[in-house]
Amino acid sequence: MGITLLLIYMCTIYLGFCHVITDEDYALLPPLYEMDNYTNCKLQKNAYCQVSFTLKPLQNSKTWELIQISKKEKFMFSREVIHRAVCIPGDYEGFEDRKAFVESKINEKLKPLYLSTKADDIVCSVKPSFNLPPSSNTIQSISAKLA
Repeated sequence: MGITLLLIYMCTIYLGFCHVITDEDYALLPPLYEMDNYTNCKLQKNAYCQVSFTLKPLQNSKTWELIQISKKEKFMFSREVIHRAVCIPGDYEGFEDRKAFVESKINEKLKPLYLSTKADDIVCSVKPSFNLPPSSNTIQSISAKLA
């Protein structure tokens, strides 16, 4: 009987330190990852970029409180940093232009959650395009083109 009470007491204390997030609360959090369509982006000759963002509150909200809980809870991913793969139109070539574009795009989506963001890191894919020559010695031809 004494051991049972001790176990119940210890579980109660442990649960008091853990934050339980309900499904409804979880739905308020922005997704950790989102991706634009890669194929459509490349067909339009746009840049496809991976971007990491750090979230900031526009005002105190339930969503921001949940993000703060996620930072402290060791059984959850921190939701303060989100990652996106974004298709950036070819008009935006410089780093600062691309940064401004992605921040504007993501901030517009986050506005209803009373959150804003700044881009921490932008990495755009650059895939070399070359046609294979119709020779029997393809590997040497490719090596010569890349050198």
